Amino acid sequence: MKKWYKENSKVIEKNEYRVVVDYGCEGFGKVVAYTIFKGITVVFLYFNSEEIFNSREYTTDIISINYCYKGRYECGFKNHQNIQLPMGYISVNTTEYLPSYFHFPLIDYEGISIVIEKNELSKEIMDMFEIFEINLERISDVLKDNKIWFVRKVNRELEHIFSELYIAEASEKLGYFRIKIMELLYQINSMIKKQNTELIYYKTSEINEVKRICEEMKGNIDNRSVIEDIVENSDITLRKFYDIFIQIYGSTPYAYLKKYKMNIAANYLINTDNKIIDIALSLGYSKPGKFTEAFKSIYEETPREYRKKRKQEWGI
Repeated sequence: MKKWYKENSKVIEKNEYRVVVDYGCEGFGKVVAYTIFKGITVVFLYFNSEEIFNSREYTTDIISINYCYKGRYECGFKNHQNIQLPMGYISVNTTEYLPSYFHFPLIDYEGISIVIEKNELSKEIMDMFEIFEINLERISDVLKDNKIWFVRKVNRELEHIFSELYIAEASEKLGYFRIKIMELLYQINSMIKKQNTELIYYKTSEINEVKRICEEMKGNIDNRSVIEDIVENSDITLRKFYDIFIQIYGSTPYAYLKKYKMNIAANYLINTDNKIIDIALSLGYSKPGKFTEAFKSIYEETPREYRKKRKQEWGI
């Protein structure tokens, strides 16, 4: 599986069916891969990284299934289109529609990928698929007809299976994973239909412009009216900016900016002795009560309570 990873990746644990890899990226990246059957691999992804990763190319016929458990997963394609996979969504694609790069817009990401290399599957596995009414050719044909990724929010059954896989990671044996993957493929086989994508593809240039505006927003956190002003001077309409922003970051610009500000405030509260009123003013809050209300909506504690509790816990 070396072709799946960066050149400076390294194996940190390994047994006959499980391998743990340090991805060797900026920040943190850990990959835990299970070889469930020959030709079927389940990969658990744990990342905290701003790096943009180039996708590996496959010469074989594959089906790739991706589930976003936490954060967001962004993919860019050779036709200059992008798509984001939000938390709780699944994507399914074939070799013909693999992305050229991927990225985690919210930095923190956890997900599960299942890679099926169809040419590697044994007759015994194909016979088992037939018994359970799992038709990989039907899945491939539908995806090829759509000429895009199949993207959809998971239903209750799939959410339950993915949650069980997460709980089982590092604690269950191979037989358990085999049962769960059969159950998962059965549900996906039933779910896939033509033209059933729920997310919109946007041009790479539009995605990059929204990201540029987001960085400019973060550079003006003490100015409450900056968003509309920045967008007005950009090459994108306000409506499209909001639509793309929500698809990339999973919230409105103002909700995202509030959370970003409160993360900065939390860092100040723990690592400095700055007065709370001064922290509030530095983040654009002229009224302490409004700052306290915003902070509590994110951390469920007042700034004073948060500072006292964390400093006691960490012995600061």
